[in-house]
Amino acid sequence: MYRETLPPRQLGVWLASISPVAIQLAAAEGWRSAAITSGICILAVWAIWQWGSFGRWISVGAYILLTIVVGQFLRESAVMWSGNSDPWVPLLLLGLALWSALKGASAAARVGCVLFWAMLMIYPLVFGAALRDLNWEWAIAEGRSSGGQLAVLLLLPGLGKILQKKGRTPGAGVLPYILGVIGTILTLGLRCDNFYELSKSIDLFGAVKHFEAVVFSAATVGWFLLLSYCLSLCGGLGEGRPSVIMGALVMAAWMLCDMHIQYNILIIFGTIFWVLLPILAQVVGTQKKMKKSGKTS
Repeated sequence: MYRETLPPRQLGVWLASISPVAIQLAAAEGWRSAAITSGICILAVWAIWQWGSFGRWISVGAYILLTIVVGQFLRESAVMWSGNSDPWVPLLLLGLALWSALKGASAAARVGCVLFWAMLMIYPLVFGAALRDLNWEWAIAEGRSSGGQLAVLLLLPGLGKILQKKGRTPGAGVLPYILGVIGTILTLGLRCDNFYELSKSIDLFGAVKHFEAVVFSAATVGWFLLLSYCLSLCGGLGEGRPSVIMGALVMAAWMLCDMHIQYNILIIFGTIFWVLLPILAQVVGTQKKMKKSGKTS
């Protein structure tokens, strides 16, 4: 059922499960840029969870933008590790995510929670092994500019409010922001082009080498969980399962047609439809209720 909502703790762990994607996208930037982007996005997402409200027309705009953003991310996932632009792996992940999302947000969240704990055992090992060879002078050097992908990704947790039961803000959802910055520092400190290359250059404390296959698997799971989360959002923003299927088709078509919008433009639209308009709608709605209650009294 798509009108179901999730407990804050379950939703928070589900949001935390997109950490592998945040690590990969953040590692393409300088650490200062990643840290500033994460800080700003945390504040924006917190504001949405506190004061945001997704009405009908705002949901339509948010839904359209979400399908475009994820369709563009699919192309990014195809070239993330080895530069291969073969679309079949992203399409396979999208198909699996669609199958998961069609079972409902609660079922997809349970899958995300189970897989998250498996991934949580992998990344601390990689981080710890990489610290031995970390060169802080390289890590501190900036040398990279933001492409905007990270900012768009880190705004997505704010949309999770439409799936949450009333209660406190899901605290575990901050993990993608924190781990993304850590992954950036390690990647720069080992002079790697991306986080997957970093995993090739380390061994687990002299005991295990060629750990990149495990990291590759965790990253693939992260992309699957991001897609299932976004497709579940499509169901919540739209009309349930038909909106999920339509969203998946638009995402696939966007990737296969190799359409591209600059991420700076997507950030602007994301700020409007995912942050400002929901907050404004809530403020206006609250004022109207106060006026009505004042008249009746």
